[in-house]
Amino acid sequence: MPLRKSHSKSRFGCQPCKKRHIKCGEETPSCQKCISRRVECVYLPAEARVSVAALSNTNSPVPSPASLYPKDELRPTRVQELHLMAHYTTTTCYTMSSREDRTSEVQIWQNIIPEEALQHEFLMDGILAFSALHYASENPESRWKYTRIATHYQTSALRGYQNALRNITRDNHNAIFAYACMLNMLSLAFPNVDPTSTSHVESIVALIELVQGTGHITATYDVSLRSGKFAVFFEAFPRRDYPPAPDTSVSSALSQLREHVESIRDPADETRHQAYISGTHALEISFGHWAEFHHLGHLMVWTTMLGKDLAELFKRGDAMARLIFMHYGVLLLQGRGRWWSRNTGRCLIEELAKEVCREKPEWEKWTMWAIERGKTAD
Repeated sequence: MPLRKSHSKSRFGCQPCKKRHIKCGEETPSCQKCISRRVECVYLPAEARVSVAALSNTNSPVPSPASLYPKDELRPTRVQELHLMAHYTTTTCYTMSSREDRTSEVQIWQNIIPEEALQHEFLMDGILAFSALHYASENPESRWKYTRIATHYQTSALRGYQNALRNITRDNHNAIFAYACMLNMLSLAFPNVDPTSTSHVESIVALIELVQGTGHITATYDVSLRSGKFAVFFEAFPRRDYPPAPDTSVSSALSQLREHVESIRDPADETRHQAYISGTHALEISFGHWAEFHHLGHLMVWTTMLGKDLAELFKRGDAMARLIFMHYGVLLLQGRGRWWSRNTGRCLIEELAKEVCREKPEWEKWTMWAIERGKTAD
């Protein structure tokens, strides 16, 4: 059976439709679904929704940063840039290392990456975006303003990053790698800082689209990265023939997941089956590395390990792909101590559980392990 045809998705639908998890027609001033239900139809301001487009629509031209700020007073000023850079070097960089006691990693984020950014504007934009988003998370009274500023810099950073990816060289591969690391955190951070901007599922979809193919960077420049200025990052990613095993609970859950994959196997669609198997195997590797190293990098590297088939199935709403991503949500629970990933794992599990059970009510038992782990997380 071939992969089912992709359906268009309403990314900018009204709030009542989003809460009901149904596709909005996006009619204005009120959509037809709200009219038929006789409820108030409320849309977010267009500028508050830009972070979704900036993160997810990688095939279309990135909107001009100037278009996000119709009023001059909303443009980031030189003073604001200096403030954001100071905030980054004194506060934000400490939230980006794998563990709070990893001073060697903090030094990379605090000193080495900003020095690299002086030569690559997209990386500097990424730093300013991350700093602005962190400031927004710490200052609720300024959240709307600084989330917009973060979106401004992220939009510009994505444009430069995508251009750099088309021509990876020895001169820019360190900057590309640094921004790719930052991009994972940025994608997870937006819905944690501003829940109205995008859902956690949408942020994961955007992340998959953005990181597909970035594994080529580490593959091509593996020796240079491992022995260069970012060598500390790779201490938790040693070369070995066999990855470490995850803990007993995770191993049992993934074994049951594999059994379920086999139970729905369609001999006529081996591509789909292999996508499920490879995704589950990659989860086992990531969980195993987390169990041994407790390095936050292993929470995010899974999305770069995915094949295009599973990623496409997930974007199309395939129930089995969503179930596999629910298990990924359990891995993301390990990042709940960081502001940029505080609610990601729990919310991803909850959002996907609703979708899976709505489409496949008989699959409820297969969602229970992830749901229970989400409930018991601190």
